[in-house]
Amino acid sequence: MRARRLHRGAYPPQRYHLTLDPPLWCALSEKWPFDITSVVEPFIKEKQWQEAVAALDKAIKLVPTAAPRLGAQLDAIIKGERENIAAAALAGRHADALRMVEEIAGLVERPEVASDGKAGPATAMQLGNVAWHALFTAAHERALAAADRALELTPDRLWIVTNRAHALLFLGRVEKAKAVYLTHKGRKVPESNDAAWEQVITDDFAQLRKAGLAHSAMVEIEGVLTK
Repeated sequence: MRARRLHRGAYPPQRYHLTLDPPLWCALSEKWPFDITSVVEPFIKEKQWQEAVAALDKAIKLVPTAAPRLGAQLDAIIKGERENIAAAALAGRHADALRMVEEIAGLVERPEVASDGKAGPATAMQLGNVAWHALFTAAHERALAAADRALELTPDRLWIVTNRAHALLFLGRVEKAKAVYLTHKGRKVPESNDAAWEQVITDDFAQLRKAGLAHSAMVEIEGVLTK
């Protein structure tokens, strides 16, 4: 008996793959010769970033060995989503911005783990972004957890330390937050164009206040930092 051919209907090959159940998708991905990047590329070309995120996420989850081949696609998605994240934050849609940065963090971590055996600097950078955007949704525990994990991976990222301090402040751990703010007084923050730590904190406070996220200790902290 001849094997029944799978009917693809109107789907192009790459989109057809996305309609399959996970076991069949995985089997075809491993055995059926096709370029796995073609699963993601159409969405990137059309700037359908959320669809590209979903496609890349599925590809990496089901075929982890493909992760190293999807680096260019991941970079393109991060660049595209960065614009969407900034637009969401600017419009006050902070929950949407947080959701997107968390998706990106997950996308970045999986190939890094597949390639290096553990999460590293790229994951830490995205977790730092998660910490920042979580502050604006008052998800301060999530902000602290993301910052702590990021700093475990890359302890020297001062811009992530700022987000950790902000999370501690809003969680009511004011003395611990003050200790962090004062410990780094006088240092430069490389990721902020070598701006002074004091200026970065002041600018962050201004953004947080603008979003309605003020804390009574901010004035005192600014005063001590700018002496």
